[in-house]
Amino acid sequence: MPLNQVSEYLKSIAEKYKTGQAKEHAYRPALEKLFGDITGLNVINDPKRSEYGAPDFLFMKGKSETVN
Repeated sequence: MPLNQVSEYLKSIAEKYKTGQAKEHAYRPALEKLFGDITGLNVINDPKRSEYGAPDFLFMKGKSETVN
């Protein structure tokens, strides 16, 4: 995993944290981007409920193929 992807993620998290207003969901876009960069998959933050419950993230190979 390239170090610059992790550095970008940490920088983004630090910027949100410094505001003093960030809660869990404020950090998710940065994590979504990091997951996508690392895996090359299409990552969806807070997808709709499915038969498996309400996941925080959904990982897809393409536009509609879910990774199990």
